[in-house]
Amino acid sequence: MSFWAFSGLVNLVTSVFLGILVFSRGPRESKNYTFGLFCLVTAAWSFAYLFWQLSAEHDRALFWARALMFGGIFVPICYFHHLIALAGERGRLQWFIRSIYVFGFLSLLADCTPYFIKDVSARELFRFWPDPGLLFYPFVVIWFALCLGETVYIFYHLKRARGVQAEQLKYVFIGTVIGWGGAFTNYPLWFGIPIPPVGNIGVSVYLLVVAYAIARYRLMDIRVAMSSAGIFLGIYSLTFGVPFLLYARGSHLAALLTAIALATPAPFLYNRLKKQAEDKILSAERADQEVLLGASKGLSKHKTVDEIVKFVCFIFGRILKARSLAFYLNDGDTLVLHDASLNGAGFPKEIPAGHPLTGFFKLFNQPQNIDEFKQTRSILGGAEITELLARIPAQLAVPVMRGDKLIGLIFLGAKEEDQAYSMRDMEVLGVISDQVALAVENAGYLEMTKKDFIEVMHDRRLKDIGILGSTISHQMCNRLQRVTLGVGMFKVNFNEEALANDSREQLVAKLRETYEDMNVIERNAVSAAEISDALKTFSKPGVDPAVVAFRRLIKIARDLVDAKHKQFVYEFIAEFPQDLVLYVNEPSMQDVFFNAFDNGLDAIKMKMNDPAARLEGFRPRITVRARKQGEKALIEIEDNGIGFKPEDQDKMFIPFFTTKGSDKGTGLGLHAMRELVRRNGGAIDIASEYLQGVKVAITLPVADGKV
Repeated sequence: MSFWAFSGLVNLVTSVFLGILVFSRGPRESKNYTFGLFCLVTAAWSFAYLFWQLSAEHDRALFWARALMFGGIFVPICYFHHLIALAGERGRLQWFIRSIYVFGFLSLLADCTPYFIKDVSARELFRFWPDPGLLFYPFVVIWFALCLGETVYIFYHLKRARGVQAEQLKYVFIGTVIGWGGAFTNYPLWFGIPIPPVGNIGVSVYLLVVAYAIARYRLMDIRVAMSSAGIFLGIYSLTFGVPFLLYARGSHLAALLTAIALATPAPFLYNRLKKQAEDKILSAERADQEVLLGASKGLSKHKTVDEIVKFVCFIFGRILKARSLAFYLNDGDTLVLHDASLNGAGFPKEIPAGHPLTGFFKLFNQPQNIDEFKQTRSILGGAEITELLARIPAQLAVPVMRGDKLIGLIFLGAKEEDQAYSMRDMEVLGVISDQVALAVENAGYLEMTKKDFIEVMHDRRLKDIGILGSTISHQMCNRLQRVTLGVGMFKVNFNEEALANDSREQLVAKLRETYEDMNVIERNAVSAAEISDALKTFSKPGVDPAVVAFRRLIKIARDLVDAKHKQFVYEFIAEFPQDLVLYVNEPSMQDVFFNAFDNGLDAIKMKMNDPAARLEGFRPRITVRARKQGEKALIEIEDNGIGFKPEDQDKMFIPFFTTKGSDKGTGLGLHAMRELVRRNGGAIDIASEYLQGVKVAITLPVADGKV
């Protein structure tokens, strides 16, 4: 076998193996199945290349040369498709993907004619080398343009990538240059340039570089990958090797029948043996992971932070068999080492809360392999991260996050017997870290001798959400039913029978009707999203002030109060600048405005039920006005409800005083509003006239800038 035939065989085996390996790891992920497709056409090209080089007759060589171009046409096309999927731009570049596939199929049609490859003839070291036809020249220009475009495309994204993705793309770029550099050496002889295809085996080098990136950057468990590789090579060496030996000895029919007989069961045998190997390799690890998840459920039983830290250290050390462990907790300014057990000497006592390392974990809330993490230090703090990591004897770092707050960090040393942490280990640790964060936060609340007023109000908001639950659920169901109805009507209007039988005018009429339906569906979807966002914001506890748009506060409060007072019709007047921004604690201000609107609607309903009220021409109304007054904003919320009686106006802010009756009010609403406004640096005043309504005047700090 010549070197050229051998290069085709190596490329064939490598591309088939890697294609199956990567595709099987995530057949539904675009980057996996596009890589599998690329490997498939590379395998087709390599297969034809092998038999072209083995051909001893003119006609057979011409057949395999034309078959060779089937893969050659689609290799850069499928590879470009894979790169676009890898960059996450399939949607934006869908038109381009379709265009290059159209070019591929047109080239394939040309390949079936003598105008693409007109014949084969002797060139340099080869008895049979393709002679280009007229259509081959424009094809090769576009082919080279695609290869160059792919190289530029991956380089463009490499320059903008960060972290592990940058490392992965670096290897993809290197492999791309090697692969296309090797593939290009196949073309000089087509044009009479005496350069043999010495770089053809570079295609395998490219695929192996990608394989290294897969293993090095933990896209799969390396032990599983190696066992799969061994099984694959064993089975397919037999599947391809026996027919090839028969073919080389001249038994062509026997080679064909043997290839068919061996190729049919080979994939099933490979999958079966691979699964058995995976189960055997990972059985102990999976059992440990299940035990770890089960043990972590006991976190809720521990009521103090110290108990939680000790329990976490125990289960991580006992089940994961980590040789060293350190648990840091955030006390505001620093991350303090609470426990360094299991040979934990060497861990620093404190890590500044503002250190670039903690900034990374606030941005990327997931366990990180320390060795891989060190390679990203240049973009995350340089020398500071390098110096700190050099002092941390750990292999894995697990952030403990609650929302966007870093509660702590857990560092784990190498496992016993130097086993690496698998991707599944990291997924399990990510789940457990969420439970740890919740347990630590709850323990912190329980350890406080007295709840802060803000927390009391947060509990009150959660109770309000419980009251709103059924109403909001009803509103969300109504909107989803409208979406479902629209989809159902679309299916009815455009079923197969309608598409086959309806006239163009009927279809156009249905499309117009569907367009109107889509507008209704869009409005319902937007409304549902707004209700969901309002509920989410209202439920946040929050303690720190921030820049908040006043219009957002009003909108969310109104959405919630409308959900509580469903189907109640009233006029809402808003008179304030749209660019007004405040510097306040958002959840507490949501509570203030929600209470103001809720009290106003309750007062309006009481007026409508009061025999003493004159309701001729009465229109329920709530008005919100706001304007800047220096560094403050004056906000007025006015309703035309029943108002306060003269004898009750001095009692409005007294805790537990209410005019709604014990079954409807607690008497904490106005008292809470005043306290929350004061804590936000503002003041509140209420003016009322019985049977005329209430005006609530609130001053709050104005923020510089806009949101």
